[in-house]
Amino acid sequence: MGVNIEQLTKKQKQNFKNLRKQMSEQDNKVKELNKEIESLNEKENKSNKTLEKLTLDMKEYENNLLKINKEMQDYTDKIDSITQEIKRHSDHISTLQEESYKIKLNTSTQIEKHKLMYKLLQQRLMPIDKLIQIFNQNLETKEKRITKVYV
Repeated sequence: MGVNIEQLTKKQKQNFKNLRKQMSEQDNKVKELNKEIESLNEKENKSNKTLEKLTLDMKEYENNLLKINKEMQDYTDKIDSITQEIKRHSDHISTLQEESYKIKLNTSTQIEKHKLMYKLLQQRLMPIDKLIQIFNQNLETKEKRITKVYV
């Protein structure tokens, strides 16, 4: 039984040719996969940058919200203080009204004095009304800013 070297050589050449063709195809597939990986890496980088920007924006919004909350608390404290001041004035007015009634019973001169005191007290209360208006305007402004932050 003789082995035909020419036939084996032809088969080997054909096998090498097929192997080279398969290797070339595999190389092309590897190149395509590398391109896909590169594309995915670029997309991942873009996504990471977007995420970083969103994170920074979120921190800025949180900081703004904290500032607004503090300002709101400050205004609330001021409004509470004004409310207490108004109550003190109201109590004072009540006291003055009681005294006024007693004065009316005493003499007409005392009544005139009381009227003068009442006018003076009203003049003192007018700035408080203006302060309340200013604080209400500021509160509206802050509420609008809060609405903008959440929108």
